[in-house]
Amino acid sequence: MQAAALLWKAALSPEDGSTIMKLYQALKVKNRLTTEISSLKAQIKEQNSRRVLQPFDYDTRILLDQLRKRIDELTRIKGAIGKANGAIYEQIFRLAEFKGMISFLREVPTKHGKFVESPSFTSSIEVEYQAQLRQAELDRVITDLESQVNQLQDELDRFNNECQIDVELN
Repeated sequence: MQAAALLWKAALSPEDGSTIMKLYQALKVKNRLTTEISSLKAQIKEQNSRRVLQPFDYDTRILLDQLRKRIDELTRIKGAIGKANGAIYEQIFRLAEFKGMISFLREVPTKHGKFVESPSFTSSIEVEYQAQLRQAELDRVITDLESQVNQLQDELDRFNNECQIDVELN
């Protein structure tokens, strides 16, 4: 039995075929299913066509059936996660935007002052640059954003550990 299926089976409710789990568990299941799906796709591509004298290690029809089942499971788990996350979408989006802003700010050039540049192998010239945002200022902004990212991540972790979801298996 696959790793994701074992986690689901542990919380299975026999009355209706659904699974109750914490959101953090569902996120782990989603990640495991994504990995399994990638692996199955790679196996199908590798195993589908071989030289006539080379035996197949796997039956791609069986792998394809497993792939379809895993995709169905992934779709259901993503749907349940999406419903649960509705209450915190704004925080999730804010977290992603702050992380993107940090990455962007780390790439902003802060060259300031006089520099010797070589436009060709045989010549060099002195060029003076002026930066509106200096490195120290960008570092302060990045530090502030990282603090906000950590706070948001803590809030999301608490939510993921407290929130329970019901995933339909049938």
